[in-house]
Amino acid sequence: MKVIFEEDDWEPLVETHRCELQESGALYKILNNQRNCLLSRELERVKEIEVCIDEQTLKTTLARKKRDESVDELIAKAGIAHNTPLLKMLPYFPEFSRPLLEALAIESHQMIIKIRWRARQNRLLQESLASRSTKRATSIQKRDAS
Repeated sequence: MKVIFEEDDWEPLVETHRCELQESGALYKILNNQRNCLLSRELERVKEIEVCIDEQTLKTTLARKKRDESVDELIAKAGIAHNTPLLKMLPYFPEFSRPLLEALAIESHQMIIKIRWRARQNRLLQESLASRSTKRATSIQKRDAS
């Protein structure tokens, strides 16, 4: 027999998901700002943004940890397998709450993918700019040595 969680059980989960999405969205926005600064070659601003990224990554990680703790509490209460994904837990929730929980879980997963993609793109862009800068400096040194 499946446990049906009550409102007191799933409302904290919804709140922790919303908080995680808010923090993740803020991180994604900062990563987009970093990209724009990289493209316009505002290297001093990029360094400042890296500090913001570190700070926001910490906030996002803490929010994700709180969300994971909410899920773990529900897993323990239901006596289901540890590390059960939220989408697999939907049958344990009231029917009316399932679409909201499903949407939050999917949005959280998509946001993680977007953040990783943007961070990787920014890292590659930084590496490309650094490589070009090194090549340009080497070229100038060779020219000056001639």
